[in-house]
Amino acid sequence: MTDKGSHVRWRASYRTWGSAIEERWDAVRVDGSPVAAAQQHAPSEALAQNLRLQGQYLDRETGLHYNTFRYYDPDMGRFISPDPIGLAGGLNLQQYAVNPLSWIDPWGLNAQPETAAQFEERISRMPPSERVGAVRGKVAKVARKNGWEFDSKISRANNRDVYRTPEGDLRAADTQHGRIEHTDSKGRHMGEFDIEGKQTKIPDKSGKHNLRC
Repeated sequence: MTDKGSHVRWRASYRTWGSAIEERWDAVRVDGSPVAAAQQHAPSEALAQNLRLQGQYLDRETGLHYNTFRYYDPDMGRFISPDPIGLAGGLNLQQYAVNPLSWIDPWGLNAQPETAAQFEERISRMPPSERVGAVRGKVAKVARKNGWEFDSKISRANNRDVYRTPEGDLRAADTQHGRIEHTDSKGRHMGEFDIEGKQTKIPDKSGKHNLRC
């Protein structure tokens, strides 16, 4: 966190589930260079910064995170009380969002998966090397959910991850846009779809999007 003069007043390193490994109140600039002692602020007490994961506020006396309806334990990665909406929020009544990087639970009531639009917007800000890995991982999850099998031979031939559906059709990862190309068993293009299965492009009859089988 910086002040109005762009000097870093507070920073921290976090573990995966939200607990701070360390907090530092060093007077440094945004680029990491130290601020001279004469320029440093000298507050009577350390600057408080208690915001944590989405919708959470640190209770420093207990170490728990206040999440509006429940308290969250960042060391355990779960809430300390059952979900008040019961099984409507999932089978694990103390569970936080399955993945705090791609799921959200701002009210502490029900974790929501990342939508296709949110995913595509998120990867659009990534450098290519990072985006490719994110899309491959997301498509792999979609494949497992739908029972698609990875086809290593066709993947090598096309230099992209390709899966085969139980019906024999093919599904190829589009790592540029975060979508999935659908083709028939012969590799003929059948359209492009987002990770939720909604069609985003019609079949390309030119052959440019066909797969080599």
